[in-house]
Amino acid sequence: MILNAVQNLPRQTTSFVGRRGELAEIAALLMKPDCRLVTLVGPGGIGKTRLAVEIASAVGESFPDGVRFAPLQPLRSSDQLLPALINALAVTVHSTKAAAHRQLLDYLSERHMLLLLDNFEHLLDGAGLISDILAGTSSVKFLVTTREGLNLREEWLWEVRGLSYPQPDEAITPETHSAVQLFVERARQVHPGFTPDDGAAEAVVHICRLVEGMPLALELAASWLKTLPCEAIAAELQQNLGFLASRSRNFPERHRSIRAVFDHSWRLLNEAERDGFRKLAVFHGGFTREAADQVVGMPLATLAALVDKSLVHQDDGGRYFVHELLRQYAAEQLAAADQEEALQDAHAAWFADFVARCEPALQDSRQLSALNAIEADFDNVGAAWNHALARRDAHQIDQMVQGMRLYCQMRGRYLENAALFEAAAAAFAPSGGEAPQRIWGRILTHSARDDEEAIEMGLAITRSHGCEPDIAYGLMKRGVHRCNRRDFAHAFSDLHEALVVCRRLDDPFGVATALGNLVYARLTTNDWEAAVSDVEQGLRLSTEIDNPWYRHRFTYFKGWIACYDGEYDRAEQFLRQAAEIADTMGFRMFAGDDRGALALLAFLRGDLEQARAYISDNLATVRRIHARGEQGFATLILAHIVCLEDDYPRARQLAEQALALVGVHPARECLAARALAMAFCGLGEFSQARRQISLVFTQETRPGMRLLILPLCALVLEDEGDLEGAAELLALSFTHPASATGWLDRWTLIQRLRRHLEEHLGAAAFATAWERGAASDLDEMVAAWLAEADTQTRQPLIEPLTERELEVLKLIAEGASNREIAETLVVVEGTVKTHVYNLCQKLGARSRSQAVARARALRIL
Repeated sequence: MILNAVQNLPRQTTSFVGRRGELAEIAALLMKPDCRLVTLVGPGGIGKTRLAVEIASAVGESFPDGVRFAPLQPLRSSDQLLPALINALAVTVHSTKAAAHRQLLDYLSERHMLLLLDNFEHLLDGAGLISDILAGTSSVKFLVTTREGLNLREEWLWEVRGLSYPQPDEAITPETHSAVQLFVERARQVHPGFTPDDGAAEAVVHICRLVEGMPLALELAASWLKTLPCEAIAAELQQNLGFLASRSRNFPERHRSIRAVFDHSWRLLNEAERDGFRKLAVFHGGFTREAADQVVGMPLATLAALVDKSLVHQDDGGRYFVHELLRQYAAEQLAAADQEEALQDAHAAWFADFVARCEPALQDSRQLSALNAIEADFDNVGAAWNHALARRDAHQIDQMVQGMRLYCQMRGRYLENAALFEAAAAAFAPSGGEAPQRIWGRILTHSARDDEEAIEMGLAITRSHGCEPDIAYGLMKRGVHRCNRRDFAHAFSDLHEALVVCRRLDDPFGVATALGNLVYARLTTNDWEAAVSDVEQGLRLSTEIDNPWYRHRFTYFKGWIACYDGEYDRAEQFLRQAAEIADTMGFRMFAGDDRGALALLAFLRGDLEQARAYISDNLATVRRIHARGEQGFATLILAHIVCLEDDYPRARQLAEQALALVGVHPARECLAARALAMAFCGLGEFSQARRQISLVFTQETRPGMRLLILPLCALVLEDEGDLEGAAELLALSFTHPASATGWLDRWTLIQRLRRHLEEHLGAAAFATAWERGAASDLDEMVAAWLAEADTQTRQPLIEPLTERELEVLKLIAEGASNREIAETLVVVEGTVKTHVYNLCQKLGARSRSQAVARARALRIL
């Protein structure tokens, strides 16, 4: 018996990083009685050999006759396989090959051992020897590394992939992402003490993603830290495959560079496989079998061979992928074969048609499958889009415009939408007196730009070409833009005209879109009755056409209306229904909105832990998709929560941050005013709180929202010495049928206020005031507050506005942006910003809209 269980395994001079789960699973697999041949399959450089050696070391004691390692890479033919095994076993044989074969089987027949055969891919026609040994023995097992499976009945295949690396917006932790850990460990060998700061950490993650966790590529990249910072290494990787090469004297020759590793795989292919593999470089982010067939004419047999040889990977859903470094290598071969241009043309034509085919499905019950299909091929569609732009192929862009707008909107890909459409707008912009093309109008109309000039230009061009679906969408876009600018009369004119056009076209999806925008405008202008009617119409229509996007939107609107009405149980029911739709469909922005609204409900009920959980989830979503307005909304809810935790400076800071994010959005500006009022009460700045309260009361008419402000009024009246008035307001806040009192029970200011009023008024006077307040009319109380506020705001300003500040203020009231004001007054934009700041200071306003409201209250406007 061999005493040392582990025999002749190559000594490792560096640490083994990651793969602990794989190591344990494969070791357990080898221990199964019916498993005698485990094949680790994967491309060169993926870490098969190192993993196999670690596995063999881990299980060595389970094999009384030891573990033997046979390096097969130096062999030139399968005829050398038998001598190589005999040499690894240190067995002496004499006579012919046939006799040696028999003697080897005799030797192994009574052995209980593990044979590790490394790099079998070029000796596949010798796999029969493995089969003979398995058949002629009972306790010999094999662990094989190869780029292509042995295709034996006894074989258990295990695909080895790259080390794990952080996905977008995922925390960067070496402990949970072994690719990062490996890079850092190898980096410290050439740069002792290397600890990546924030910028370098991002570059490290970028490197890990570029090489898709391939261990050899990570080691080669880390070796460059002697010369280059991480950011430069990442930049080189994106443009130069040859960069991944080692200058170490004792690095194995076959692993000196990634190109050398891939050259070996290339040499193992036949001509048909080489032709197919290099053509696959035209795909980005994977491909389907249908695309491979239609774009590159890939025979199924060739595709299967490339999968077998670990050059193509197939996931559980049947989609195919080529490792990004292998794709770069294939692209070099494609360029050398002078096939690149024709394939790019075919690729662009196929994916332009693919998006066009998905477009109708995005508008009906097939929405989820269409969204997932575009999601999977988004990189391919982006490449097709850019190729069409380079060719100025208006037809292909025309095929993709609406489908890409819908997809990006539904999946929250706003940055990607902006990049695609900005590039397209530049490519097709008229020059030299050229008349605008129809495609340019469509691009401007369907882009995410909220720019008045672009909106007007896009609508004018689509009108000139008589494209009614685009005219309708352009009208909706302009209507929402005008609504946000408070040009409500023109906004409703646009939105109603769009609705008429969509109904004339018998376009139910367009009708639902118009109704959704009308609801938004009606809620902005507090036309609640009409909003409820439109919501019900929209829900019926979205159910008829089985459209999840609008079923979600109108369900969400129902929840929001119920919340404003103080019907919190109904609100939660609708919002949870909406959240379920958004989660199922992957509506990322809406998923954030839903959780923001649910956080507000949890806050109102006093469940701060649940509210924080929702907001944490919400902020993660909206930051990931760079949705500034939704991030502002989430920050506003967080400001409310922080107030109940008595951190008023932080609450004020959050509310002011949110105001800068929400843009021109009246409902969210009111929430910001409410959060500021709460913070000011906590900070003892009651005059500031009074201004914010009045701002909300002038814009919010629903009982639910007014009742959320009433307790703050009580705090202000207490400060002003009107204790009975404070008690009356507090009573109505607690007893009104639409009140939510959970948050009041958690707020220390309100609890202190109640105790103070009872103590200073006395039990009888407090009870009388409480009874009067409970019997009061909410709208009358608000009217009385506003009348008092109006009397106070009629007092002259301490410092009057200058003539230029008045000019700026009037333009702001008309909805002009800083840039538009600068153009009108013929000044630089920085000067306008200074005037806006000064007039806000004089008016005691925190935003442009508050400045306008304050100026109107003072009769300045």
